Amino acid sequence: MTPLAPLALCWLAAPVVLLLDARRPSVSWGAAAVLALATAADLALMAQMVWGGREALTVITGGWPAGVGIRLHVDAVALFFAAVSSTVILAGMVHERGRRLRSRSFPGLLLFLAAGLHGAFFTGDLFNFYVFFEVSVVSSFALAAYGYGRQEARGALIYIAVNLLGSVIFLTGVAVVYHQAGTIDFVELWRLADDGGRGIPPLGAALLFTALALKLGLFPLHYWVPVLYSHAHPAVAAVMSGALINIGAYGLLRMGLMAASAPRARAADLLLLLGALTVVYGAVLAANRARPREIVAYASIAQAGYVVLALGVGGPVGTAAALLAVLAGALEKAAAFLSLESAGFARRASGLVAAAGIAGLPVTVGFLAKVELFRAVWATAIGPVLVAALIVGTLFLFVATVRFWERLQTLPRNGPPARGAAAALAALTVLLGALAAPLGALTVTLGGALLEGGGR
Repeated sequence: MTPLAPLALCWLAAPVVLLLDARRPSVSWGAAAVLALATAADLALMAQMVWGGREALTVITGGWPAGVGIRLHVDAVALFFAAVSSTVILAGMVHERGRRLRSRSFPGLLLFLAAGLHGAFFTGDLFNFYVFFEVSVVSSFALAAYGYGRQEARGALIYIAVNLLGSVIFLTGVAVVYHQAGTIDFVELWRLADDGGRGIPPLGAALLFTALALKLGLFPLHYWVPVLYSHAHPAVAAVMSGALINIGAYGLLRMGLMAASAPRARAADLLLLLGALTVVYGAVLAANRARPREIVAYASIAQAGYVVLALGVGGPVGTAAALLAVLAGALEKAAAFLSLESAGFARRASGLVAAAGIAGLPVTVGFLAKVELFRAVWATAIGPVLVAALIVGTLFLFVATVRFWERLQTLPRNGPPARGAAAALAALTVLLGALAAPLGALTVTLGGALLEGGGR
């Protein structure tokens, strides 16, 4: 199987499904089958590269020479992010299909979103990362207004405006990097950072970081997160918070290692500070919200803080903690949003597991991520301060998730319940939490590959 198979599957199927009426079960379930195949391919290829000795794939499209054609590069780190994102998108599609599709275009838009994310994870240079990311963002613009009510439209307009600003900042950063470094190729930028300590120059790194932090929802660039997530339909909020937002974490991890070494070292303290503030801010506001959607929305801001905290720690421990935080946040936020439209035991079970994971309680992958993050920040120069911030954030998140659980039981049921997707994500969270040793080994291996060569 070629490592480009997941990208090709989504890319070829998306326009076909978008042209058809996906309200027909055969079309929508066919789209879900494509996503399931892409997810399975992502996982199988990642396993081959991590444990089977398979080499990463590099392809220059169109037969052009290196530096001219689009370079696609598929490695285990890219496949990890693709698998996590595809799993959440698949869950969102199955959930909405199980209830009632409000638009014939919904499955096609999800496939375009998956195709854009795969392309961004699989690309080998800054500009094409931007191009593929915009494919995902344009799809998300339509998804943000899914349902076409006044609340959805308000959240969508704010989200569109903020993301257009982020896109302009990112593209400006790409131009600055190309002007000052003379290349936007990931391999070349890594070599510059590794050999001469140059890499992505400080101004370019600052612009790229700002754009990616905006996409990730990092404090104080987080305003769009609660507005969008609290007004979007649960399936859309699950996909946005569990899949699309991963591209911000991926960009920070991948491109952070390509920044010039001296500025990168100086920026570590800033990252630790921003991460700690984001964790505490998101947790405190989540604990002070009453609506379940808003609670999860603000908790997702705290989750973004975990990733940036781990990035500030750096090294093998910090990188592994960041990957675990990405995995835990994606599955547990998506399960929490989807549980809002579940019913009966499925609602209670999926909501309870999602809440426990967000709070970082045992028997969930969120607990593993929190333990690794505590271990990572304790080794820094300001370890006690950061641990204190994490403890405060954990306590407030516990209060927030208890409130989420209580309010979840009283929510009225609108429309037919969807039981399968939320329960499946919750079960996966518990299963991965039970597989602590192999999952920890996987994230350490992926983090090591990223550090040894930018994952390239």
